[in-house]
Amino acid sequence: MMRLIRSYEDLKSIRYESNLSKIIIYTSFFKKNNLLPFAFKYSFWALAKDGVLEVYDDGPITYESPIKKIPFQKVSQVLNKWLGGFGEILYRDDVSRKIVYKKNASLDNRTSGWSVGIVYSGNKSEIIQLKHCIDSVFDSLKMSGYNFEILVCGPVGGEDDISKGKNIRYVTYDDKNQLFFIGRKKLHLVKEMHYENIAVLHTRIILSDFSFKSIPDNFDVFSPKVVFRNKNRNFPYLDFNVTAGFEVGVFPKTMPLPIDYNRYDFLKLLKYGLPYIDGGLFFCKKSIYLKQPINLNLLWGEAEDVEWCARLYSNSVLVELLPELTAESSTYKLGMKSLYFPKKIIFFVRRIIRCMTIIRSWFS
Repeated sequence: MMRLIRSYEDLKSIRYESNLSKIIIYTSFFKKNNLLPFAFKYSFWALAKDGVLEVYDDGPITYESPIKKIPFQKVSQVLNKWLGGFGEILYRDDVSRKIVYKKNASLDNRTSGWSVGIVYSGNKSEIIQLKHCIDSVFDSLKMSGYNFEILVCGPVGGEDDISKGKNIRYVTYDDKNQLFFIGRKKLHLVKEMHYENIAVLHTRIILSDFSFKSIPDNFDVFSPKVVFRNKNRNFPYLDFNVTAGFEVGVFPKTMPLPIDYNRYDFLKLLKYGLPYIDGGLFFCKKSIYLKQPINLNLLWGEAEDVEWCARLYSNSVLVELLPELTAESSTYKLGMKSLYFPKKIIFFVRRIIRCMTIIRSWFS
């Protein structure tokens, strides 16, 4: 079977495809919207072994960096960087700007089981929250039919806060440093996990309506859609977003995006920046996390999740959202009043204020 990929809808539709013999990509749309890595990675996952990817580009042949254009050589570079270790280039023509890539790797990513790790502070005020988290994770995993394990990582004595009878494994972690290096705790937890498919979450996360069976076999790092439920309404919360301010010291030139965007259109955000997911809940391959863990030298609250995702992306690890899956947060730290005030209005008001500030600075 063959598929043609040239738009948002094509890209979304191919995410859950598999065993295709041939995929044809026209790059123009994906270049303009920062989606080349997504187009190549989704296509690779959808191809059968020995399947062929044909890439047709319209960029110039140049070693310079023209404004608002991506040269053909750059397209070839992105393809080789993201897929080079799993296949080979059969044909490349600089005149017609065509590349033919063959998938050689026979990856067996079928799910054998899940390791789910819960990060626990040990605070007694968190015990009820921890119980609800564990119960929801256990019920969701049991319904999936997969083999699984649940780990809780916390301080000495925290094991007494766990209800008996659900085969929960407690992983002791005592950080002698008073500062909270969250990456060290999460790496300690992941090293204790047995399965390749892993999830790491904070105790505020509830997976009551979550389906592990709906997770595709092929993924790198993803977040499900996360909502906060208040007065029988679901409000979008911290999961996937993009930023243009990955590096410390780089002056931000764009405003943060509203949190209440349509999750099923998350790919449209990529034109504004590079992707990141909230560190309070993520799903990942254990082998990926051990190679690229959350920075061990960053404290919680220092945008350690943003830095992590930037590093993942630069190492050809795809960070994405799976909006068909839903998790719930039992807490909301953005201010309850903001729930009922449209984020888009806040966004535009902030932009107006910023523009006025810039204009005022011209005359000062």
